[in-house]
Amino acid sequence: IGGFSWIVSGVGVTAADYRFVNNTTVNSEFPVIEFAAGKVYQLKVAVQSECALGAADSMFLDVNEIPELQLATTSQTICSATSTSEIVLATSLDKGSFNWSITKPASLITNMSNGKGIQIPAAVITNTSDTVAVLNITITPTSGICSGSEISYQIAVLPNPAVADVPNKTVCHNALTSIVFNPLINTANQVVKWNASNTAIGLPESGTGNIRFTAQNSSNTVAQSTISYTIETALNGVVCSSEVKTCVITVLPEPQFNTLNNRLLCAGEKQSETSFTTQNTAVSQRYVWTVSGDSIGLPTSGEGNLPAFTALNNTNRVLQAVVSVVATLQSDSAVCSAALSEFTITVNPTATARFTGETSLCLGSIDTHIKIVAQNGRAPYRISYSLNGGEAMQVSTTVGNDPIAIDVPTNKPAKLNYRILSVQDADAVSCDGLNTDSIQVEIADNPMITTQPIASQQVCLGGQIEPLKVVNAGGAGVLKVQWYTNSVAENYGGQKIDGADSLSFTPAAFLSVGNYYYYCTITMNGSNCGSATSEIARVEVVADPVIEAYQDLSQTTCLN
Repeated sequence: IGGFSWIVSGVGVTAADYRFVNNTTVNSEFPVIEFAAGKVYQLKVAVQSECALGAADSMFLDVNEIPELQLATTSQTICSATSTSEIVLATSLDKGSFNWSITKPASLITNMSNGKGIQIPAAVITNTSDTVAVLNITITPTSGICSGSEISYQIAVLPNPAVADVPNKTVCHNALTSIVFNPLINTANQVVKWNASNTAIGLPESGTGNIRFTAQNSSNTVAQSTISYTIETALNGVVCSSEVKTCVITVLPEPQFNTLNNRLLCAGEKQSETSFTTQNTAVSQRYVWTVSGDSIGLPTSGEGNLPAFTALNNTNRVLQAVVSVVATLQSDSAVCSAALSEFTITVNPTATARFTGETSLCLGSIDTHIKIVAQNGRAPYRISYSLNGGEAMQVSTTVGNDPIAIDVPTNKPAKLNYRILSVQDADAVSCDGLNTDSIQVEIADNPMITTQPIASQQVCLGGQIEPLKVVNAGGAGVLKVQWYTNSVAENYGGQKIDGADSLSFTPAAFLSVGNYYYYCTITMNGSNCGSATSEIARVEVVADPVIEAYQDLSQTTCLN
C-alpha cells in the first residue's frame, strides 16, 4: 500500500466545519475527525498501491447538532395538594425532543412520572411532611441520536400550613390576656391572621401574630368573642393558608354581692344561715369569708354562705367580730375576686351556768357532789334548777362566782336528771334568756359477775377450748375487763394476759400437757364502784392417744 487520502465534502461544507484530531491527518489510515456543525458530510478515501491501480470509496455521514434546552425558569413553588404548571420545553433547534426523569423524597405523593415529549404535564403534588420538600426533574434534550446537557428543574412543595388548636379561654374583667398561636410546621415566613367577632371585650377587629390585650366586661353577665384564625406560609411569592380555626374568649363580669348590714345579738341567740347574693347573672359566684376579732361561735373562715350559729359570749363584756367576705367567680382556669366587703356582728353577754362533777356512782358513794358553775356575768349569781322534771329549786353563790355544791343521794340505784332553768347575775343585763344545761347522774349497784366461765374443760395437745365468757351486772361508768392465767387453782396472784380485755376470751392452742387455770376481773370507773373477780376456769391438756398393741400385719386363711 502506498498511502491514503481522505477528502471531506458536502453541501455547504467548509473547512471550518471539521478538523482532524488526535494526531491524525488526511493521509492517516484511521483518521479521527471532529465535526463542528450539523450537516451531511461525504467522506471519500483513496488508496494508492505500487502493485495495482489505486482504489477509492466514499460514505455519507449525517451529523446532528447537540440540542440545548431553553427554559424561562428552572423552578416552581406550589402549596401541598395543588397542581404544578405545565412545563413547555424548547431548544435552539427546530427539531428534537426531550427525556425527563423524576426523583423525589418519600414525603411527596404525585402521579407525575418519567416521560418523553416536548412538555411536562401539570400534576398534583401532596407534601405529607412538615417541611418544604423538593421534587427534582432531570431534563435531557435530544436530537436524533444526540443528547444535550441535562438540566435540573425543581418544584418546591410547601407543606400544608397548620396551627395548633387554641383552647377556649375564660378570663376576668381587667385581666391582661394573651393568646399564643403555635405553628405545627417548620417553615419560614409564617404569619397568623385573626379576626374577632366582638370588639367590646377589648380586642381590635383583626390582627396578625399573637394576641395580648386587657379583657373588658362592664356588664353583669359573661361576654364572649369568637376568634377566627389561620396561618399562612410563603416561599418564592407563593402563599399557602391553613384551614380557619376558632376559639372563644369568655370574659367574666366583675364579682359583686349585695351589702349586708351590721348585726346585734345576745349570747345564746340562734342565728340562721346568712346567704350572700349578687346581681350578676349566668355565672356562679363563690364566697370566701374570714372572721376576725372576738370569738362569737363562728368558724374563723369558710366558703359559701355564713353558716347558722349560736352566738357565744362567755365573758361579762360586749364581743365584736368582723366578717370579711370576698366574692369570687371561677370558670375553667379563671378565678376572679372582688374587693373586700365587711360587716360587724356584736354579741352582748348573758350569764350562764353549767354542771360539773361525777356522773357515774355506785351505792354508798361518799362526798358525791355535783356542782353548778356560774359565769359570764357579775357575781353573785342566783340559779334555778330542777331534778327529774320536778319543781324549781333555787341556789345562790356565796362568795363571788365559786361553784355551788349539790348533794346527790346514793342510797339506792337511780338515774337522776338535773337541769338548769335560769341564771341571773347581779346586774339586770339587756340579754336575758333561759339556760338549759343538764346532767344525768347514774347510781348503780356494785359490779357483779352473774355468769361464770366454764369451770372445767379438757383438750388434746394443739387443740383449742370453748371461749371463756363472763356476764357482768351492776356498776357504773366504763367497764374494764382483764383475764389472768395462774399455775394454781386460785383466782388471785395470776399473770396478766396482754390483750385479753373483753368479756369473752379464747386462749391460744395448747402445746404442753398439764392443767391451766384462768380467771378475770371486772372493774368500773364510777365513784365507789368496786371490782368483781370470776371463779377459776380449769383447762386440762392431755396427750394424743397412742396405739401400743396390734395384731400381725399379715394373716393367712383358707377360702370361704
